[in-house]
Amino acid sequence: MPLFLLQSKLYLLSCPGFSQKTGRCVKIILFLLFFSLFLTSAEATEIPLSIWVECEGSNKTLSSEQKIAEMVDFCSDAGISEIFVQIYRGNRAWFRTVLAGEGLVDDTPYREFLEKEKGLDLLAAVIKKAHEKNIKVHGWINTFRIAKNLKAPVLLKYGKDIIIVDSKNRSMLDYPDLNLPGPEGEFFSTGGDGYWLNPGDNRVRSLIAGLIQGIIKEYPDIDGVHLDFVRYPYCVPYSPGSLWMKGVDFGYNKANRERFSDAYGLDPLHMDRNRANCGLWDDFRRDLISGFVKEQGLAVRKSGKKFSAAVLCWPDRAYLSSFQDWRMWMEDDYLDFIVVMNYGTDRRLVRYLSKEAMAFRRGAGVYIGLGAYLLKQNPDGLKEQMSDTEDISPDGITLFSYDSIKDQPRITDVIRGLN
Repeated sequence: MPLFLLQSKLYLLSCPGFSQKTGRCVKIILFLLFFSLFLTSAEATEIPLSIWVECEGSNKTLSSEQKIAEMVDFCSDAGISEIFVQIYRGNRAWFRTVLAGEGLVDDTPYREFLEKEKGLDLLAAVIKKAHEKNIKVHGWINTFRIAKNLKAPVLLKYGKDIIIVDSKNRSMLDYPDLNLPGPEGEFFSTGGDGYWLNPGDNRVRSLIAGLIQGIIKEYPDIDGVHLDFVRYPYCVPYSPGSLWMKGVDFGYNKANRERFSDAYGLDPLHMDRNRANCGLWDDFRRDLISGFVKEQGLAVRKSGKKFSAAVLCWPDRAYLSSFQDWRMWMEDDYLDFIVVMNYGTDRRLVRYLSKEAMAFRRGAGVYIGLGAYLLKQNPDGLKEQMSDTEDISPDGITLFSYDSIKDQPRITDVIRGLN
């Protein structure tokens, strides 16, 4: 029995005229109080469930009002309380933005929906329908990657200088089928799934900042902004920083090198590869990413919205190879929460990585992202991962993705079981 309840009981027993009948009544009252406190505590520890909704997934969820309504109903039925809806991918926008008029963004998806649905604003429709079901909406942005879109307006406007350059001074645009050229390509891989913009290019940074500010301004009812690909690309097997130059790392664009040279008198392409110089160069790129996150976090949170980022689940690899220092973002309160993309089928490894992320929870919250798409044929595996994740009490569990599980009833049953 909690101490304050025990003290209350002892006080009542010591009161003049206290009878046996009164004592039974008090015991009942105290029991009900204790039981209500237990229920309140249980409710307080309930872990919010959320999901990523792709803009160009197999379901084409954002192609019609009907599919949006179906998605919201699915989330409501499954007990999902937040959605991360992808509204910017490949330099294409699924929302209203003035940057399209400036030739920086392709808003064809937004305009096609507007015409098809007779003037209905796509993102406004998602927000309205979700809020009617008490579901929060975060605008999900692919930050520094343009997929395979070689006709991206930002690329056509600014030219190839905005595309990332590797440590061999090669633009990613020169990669055959997005595979590493030369002997490195026999051993290393970038994944081949998209072109990356240079995070250090002020034109690129201004573009993304403008998109974020536009979302906040045009959609005041949105609940948050969620950044993805807010990092540098990396190769696998990965190299832990520029000191280990048998691998390939990125960010050697002329503008970056000039800024670094102005600050330290060194050219990262030709400097001595010692620990001190490489440490400076790695920190320089890491600070470019962290500085951008800090700036955008201040702007978003000032408007009263939540600010979050999807991050690599391996904290050291994120720090050393992608220059994504999400541990510092949490410690220094750059955002409201991170979503750790912990996708895998190895239950033990998923559990280890989730616990590691939780160890760094400071001011910011930690959502654990699970790869439900990998477990469509193994619903028991997803159930185990969700159970393990519940045991460490994160601030949320996020599933990837709606498109991959909407027609999987066994998976849906597992999700409902969490609530």
